[in-house]
Amino acid sequence: MSKITPNLDDTSDLPVLAREAIGVHLKKVLAGSGAVKVPKLNGLMKTTAGMHFHFMPELFVQLAGINAFECPHERFNLCPGQLCVMPRGMPHGETFKFVRGQFGMLVFMYNAQELSFLLSAGSQGKDPRAVKSMNIHYPRVLRMAEYLEDIAQVLHAGGRNTREIARGLLSAHLAEILNIMATDLGTRRDEPYKITQVKQLMVSRLSDPDLGVRKLAEWVECSPDYLSYLFHKWTGRTLADTINRYRLSQAQYLLQNSSKNIKEIAAAAGFADPDYFGRLFRNATGQTPTTYRRKISATFP
Repeated sequence: MSKITPNLDDTSDLPVLAREAIGVHLKKVLAGSGAVKVPKLNGLMKTTAGMHFHFMPELFVQLAGINAFECPHERFNLCPGQLCVMPRGMPHGETFKFVRGQFGMLVFMYNAQELSFLLSAGSQGKDPRAVKSMNIHYPRVLRMAEYLEDIAQVLHAGGRNTREIARGLLSAHLAEILNIMATDLGTRRDEPYKITQVKQLMVSRLSDPDLGVRKLAEWVECSPDYLSYLFHKWTGRTLADTINRYRLSQAQYLLQNSSKNIKEIAAAAGFADPDYFGRLFRNATGQTPTTYRRKISATFP
């Protein structure tokens, strides 16, 4: 991506960097060029050692260095000037490799009515971390995410004109990102990188039963009290409550979309005690996990 010469640190202008990067890739996709990596749809929603998965797809834009991805049945490198569409539920691990002493990537995430994107960067001797992030409220963000999921499904199914269909979906997705960033839809919020780090850690390490305020504070290198204060100030929620919300959300998704038994789902969501998981789930939803799954199955056979 020779047209982009960003400052890959917390002084970078994140909106400008993101617009330039997406603009360059959109031109490449429309021209029928550019490299896009999409893992094969194997092992979805499975708990895999050393890997994590998300409930929504993600878009990675590599700026500097190499991101070495490992999925259940394949490995690939994401190099500067390349994109990766990571399908929802795809277990993956990442290993960062510095090139000329630098590493940098943009990650686009989709949640409810909010587009989030962050810059993860580092230099030789300093591990890459989220140095800057932004959220933009946008009502169509989940439909946008479906474009990415459709790309993975189309490529997995194969058939005639597969690449053309995938290219059209990707160009529509990239163009919509540019539209969001060029208009005044909703509210933009710069987020302290520690909050972004915490959110990413909660998602990627949710199955770890030791995940909690103290462990998160240790990972992001601050005191538990300060992290709790900062998180509540920024989000309006306590950190402990948010961890449980994330875990219960993952459990609900697995109850709907997997054949795991209740004990396995509790473990995948980070609950060491299945009975405690059952009580917490019932308090949150008004029904047991088994009843919840039965009703969902009856509604969507």
